[in-house]
Amino acid sequence: MTLSRHLLLAMLLLASLPVFANIAPPLQLTPEGCLSAIKAAKKIHKRLEPKTINVLSWNVHKLEDSAAIAEVLDYRTASNILFLQEAIENQQLFQSKPFSSFSVGYKTKRFNSGVLTLSDYPILVNCTYLHVEPWLRTPKATNII
Repeated sequence: MTLSRHLLLAMLLLASLPVFANIAPPLQLTPEGCLSAIKAAKKIHKRLEPKTINVLSWNVHKLEDSAAIAEVLDYRTASNILFLQEAIENQQLFQSKPFSSFSVGYKTKRFNSGVLTLSDYPILVNCTYLHVEPWLRTPKATNII
């Protein structure tokens, strides 16, 4: 099973536990901390097979089009989880789903952009990393939930 499948299953498994519904997991900044958090989440539940999960993954190009935020918000009801690349910090987006996680990649005086995850399910693991792209030297954010 791939790491991404483990992460998705771990996140979804905890969704069935109401005691964790409003608790944000601690932010993990090292690969070791992230792996440890994933292993702990896996111990909570052995298995969950939801009938359907609707996922949207979209590079929104810093939401430069003024109608782009409204368009993303239109998709939120049809998708359980939205993965947005080049998203900007925007409270309207952050509050559009019960759970969200944002990792900043590129910072300017005008805005911060990065990767944003919006979810109907509680986030069990929250790992964020910043790397520099080797050719263009631009920052690249990674968000593992």
